[in-house]
Parts: sequence; C-alpha cells; structure tokens
Amino acid sequence: SEMTDGDKEAALDYLKNKDLLSNIRNDIQSIGLVGEQTNSLLFYLSLTSRISSPFSVLLLSRSSAGKSHFRDSICSLMPEESLRTYTHITPKALLNGAKNLNQKILSIDNLEGIRDCLPYLKSIIADKRLSSLCTIPDTRTEQQAIQNHQVGVSVIVSCTNAGMLNEDIRSLFLPITLDESEEQTRRVIEYQLLAESVGGQEHIQKREQIQQIHRNAQRLLKPLSVCFPNDIEISYPANCLHNRRDMSLFLSLVKTIALLHQYQRDTSNGMVIVEKSDIETAIELSRESFSISHDELTPQADTR
Repeated sequence: SEMTDGDKEAALDYLKNKDLLSNIRNDIQSIGLVGEQTNSLLFYLSLTSRISSPFSVLLLSRSSAGKSHFRDSICSLMPEESLRTYTHITPKALLNGAKNLNQKILSIDNLEGIRDCLPYLKSIIADKRLSSLCTIPDTRTEQQAIQNHQVGVSVIVSCTNAGMLNEDIRSLFLPITLDESEEQTRRVIEYQLLAESVGGQEHIQKREQIQQIHRNAQRLLKPLSVCFPNDIEISYPANCLHNRRDMSLFLSLVKTIALLHQYQRDTSNGMVIVEKSDIETAIELSRESFSISHDELTPQADTR
C-alpha cells in the first residue's frame, strides 16, 4: 500500500523511539487485548519474524479463553498484504500456493485445519522450502514427471486446546499459553463493558489509528541480515535433545528483536548487529514458552 510522506514520517518516528517495545506492548493493550503483556509481545515478534528469521507459534488454552481474539487483535497490526487467513488448507492447495507465501503470515483458525498438511508445513518451518515431485499432462509424451521447488519462507500461527500436542506438532511451533486466571477474566469482562459504552466508540477510532501506524512501520522494515557480534557469548544447556530445536527458535527471536530496531542502529554495512539487550529481552519473553515446549523447566540462555 502507498504511504503518504506524513504516514512514512510517523512510522519512522515510531520505529526510532527508544521505548519501541514498551510502546508496542501499550498499543496492543489500547486496541483491546488487555493483560497478556509478555505473550502479546512475543506473538507480535513472531509475526514480524516473517521478514527475515521466521519462527512459528501455537496459541494454547482451553475453549472460551480468547485465542481467536488474541490472534486477530495482534494480526490486525500487520499489513493486510502480508496476512493470509484460513480455516482449512488442503495439502494440494498448500503445494500449489507455497510460492506465494514468501514473507507472509499464514494464520490458521485452528490446528485441526492443517493436520493433513503437517508434513508440508514442517518443510516450510524447518527447511524454509517446499519441494514436490508430481506429474503433468503432456499430449506428446503422455505424462511427464517434473520436480517443483517452491520456496515458502513464512510464519505460521494457529490455535489449539492445551493438552493436545504430539511430538510432531511440538517440533514445529513455539507454544504460547494464554492467561486463564480469574484476574485476567476480570480484565476481559471490564474491557467488554467499556467497549459498549460511549467512550468505547472513541476507543474504536484510536484503535484504527494505532493499527495504521503499525502497518506502515512494518512496511518500512527491511529484510536485512542480522548477525551476532564476536564479543557476545550465550551459554545454553545441552542436557536435552530438544534444546537443539529450541536454540534455533531462540536465535530467531533474538534476531527479530534486533531487526525491529534497525532504524536505531548503524546499518551502513547492510546488516543489523545484535546487542546484549536483544538477548536479555528474548530470555524474558520466551522463558515460559520453552518450558512448555517439552514439559520441563528448561534453563534459558544467559549472557556473560
């Protein structure tokens, strides 16, 4: 979408603000997603990761906890052209359409809608590609076998009820468990009442302004390379096989945080350099998710 000079300036100012991550948290609250401050920022970063270092997430909670509202609220901050939302996808449709998923967010209403596609999604998430061997009609030689290589670098987000994960699914997604506490339920009910009041109508207008500035800010982010400096060390436990996968997800999260700050750093060499604060933020945001991913408390990376 075309941006006016004013839109671009406002989006740049937003990305250059030193309190960028705090402002994102506050904006998510302002558009109607109350509470869930850690989970919401982690989810926002996953959507942003489509640009360079994608990692996919799965929202976990019991029914009626608000998974769809959580997902849709934060997805509304992304550019419309970057979002693909479906209830169900067939394997054939995914194979044929994978080439159109580069740097896109593939949002699936429920995990059941993609179970038939899990082997293909694993290639997209783990290998950042999707290849198939198929046949096409040929009037001269009857049928001819061809190999079709399709790149599908994208972020996949979906929802499911807690307790339904098998190992194949665990290996694909970083889980985010929603807050089901009584206090969170109280916050949600209070906001629902506010949304129906006279003041709630003013809130709708503010929400649209927030959504627009975030969409424009996302459009300004460049797919720059992100590298770690030589003088930063990360210690990570090696006592569990799952940590091989978790480390890759953790690094993608760190790199996405750094990429989001590209307008606050020197990128004259065409890359963004990770800072210690990026790693510390990633540790804070991901600690619970990595613990859930294999049902044990996993020590997180530490900076030295």
